[in-house]
Amino acid sequence: MEVKNFRDYINLFLKDKYDENDQPLKVVYYDSNPRWQVAVTLSDKGFQQASFVNSIATTKGGRHVDVVADQIVKKLLEIVSKRDKGGIKIKPFQIKNHLWVFVNCLIENPTFDSQTKENMTLQAKSFGSKVTLSEDFMKQ
Repeated sequence: MEVKNFRDYINLFLKDKYDENDQPLKVVYYDSNPRWQVAVTLSDKGFQQASFVNSIATTKGGRHVDVVADQIVKKLLEIVSKRDKGGIKIKPFQIKNHLWVFVNCLIENPTFDSQTKENMTLQAKSFGSKVTLSEDFMKQ
């Protein structure tokens, strides 16, 4: 099995995964920032993530995943609120529970909560770069 890039890696997770209409899961990619590669798709098992910081697998995620997921949730919440005139209140966690986020990033001097480096704890302001997901990414 050959994995040449981050997209190939993501496809390993999504092979044989389908939506409720038996269509392959749609994946939306963002990689126009050389320090950040991001992808998102639907999750039917609650919030899921697969992420790397400086080529280190962060199996529990961390602040880098939170920064990305929070942007996506915020935008989706805006869209849902505009469309819903009935007044149903959707909470951010309800949206987040349906996301599967993939992040591969380069962070300056990352910090972790243990020697196993499974959870990146550095504050977003200290990342050394900023990820701002594009409108095109969000519209997809």
